[in-house]
Amino acid sequence: FSVHITFHEPLTNMSCRLVCAHLISSHIVVLYAGINIFLDGFVPTENLRFRDTSLIFKVAETATEEEIKRMCRYEYPNMKKCLGDFEMSVDAGTFTDSEIIVMLGENGTGKTTFIRMMAGRLKPDEGGDVPSLNISYKPQKISPKSQGTVRMLLHDKIRDAYVHPQFIADVMKPLQIDAIIDQEVQNLSGGELQR
Repeated sequence: FSVHITFHEPLTNMSCRLVCAHLISSHIVVLYAGINIFLDGFVPTENLRFRDTSLIFKVAETATEEEIKRMCRYEYPNMKKCLGDFEMSVDAGTFTDSEIIVMLGENGTGKTTFIRMMAGRLKPDEGGDVPSLNISYKPQKISPKSQGTVRMLLHDKIRDAYVHPQFIADVMKPLQIDAIIDQEVQNLSGGELQR
């Protein structure tokens, strides 16, 4: 790729008090050189400056250990939690107030359980004390009312449908109900309950 650097230079016609401009265009330059010329504000082949200052983009570097120590830093301990057949282990970790952390994972992997423990809404079965942190927690709306397993719930509510081949193909398999069919409804995660 090649580019022309084109800009205008305002000129003042004192007798007419009109602002005029004349167009300046560089020779053809390769793309990377054109970008550098634009950022620098200077066309070396024409010995022409078209901007008083260069455009400089500051790239944030990884904070040094000393800078991290000055930031608000939070720590959480090793933790374990068992809910029915589900068992979760959390390794101790740290984070700072300047970080944005995203938790991704499949349904039932413990994302909500971890946040509930961090927010002080759920006590770990094992591990150190979770420090008192100012964590906002908006619980998932679904609260299970059914006692027993998923299989028992389906049998009670849709006895004929849940064993029908078409229902199995259209609903049960895409939602991966087989993976949770023998779990207690009370022990399902929010994402599993939505399924």
